[in-house]
Amino acid sequence: MKANASTCRGFALAGLICAAVSLLMGGVLLSALGILLAWYGYANSKKLLKANPQDLQAAIAFKLARNAIVFGAIAAGLNLITAVFLFPSMMSGVSASSAPAF
Repeated sequence: MKANASTCRGFALAGLICAAVSLLMGGVLLSALGILLAWYGYANSKKLLKANPQDLQAAIAFKLARNAIVFGAIAAGLNLITAVFLFPSMMSGVSASSAPAF
């Protein structure tokens, strides 16, 4: 697939949306997917920007992808920290229950 500025911007925006949704829903895998999508947009927009430094659309896509990678990494870190701290309490709640699940 030949990358252009709008494709790179779309991948960066998809990565940003995945990171935001992962913060609301609490998923490390979704934020990792967001980082991968943003990385694809970042790499291709960097190539476009290197080929034509005056392209304003490529510069905007590059900045958006860079910000999406940072936001995705922050979301993944927060989700991971939350999972680490909540896992013991969830497991103790499940194992200490004497009532049937259904």
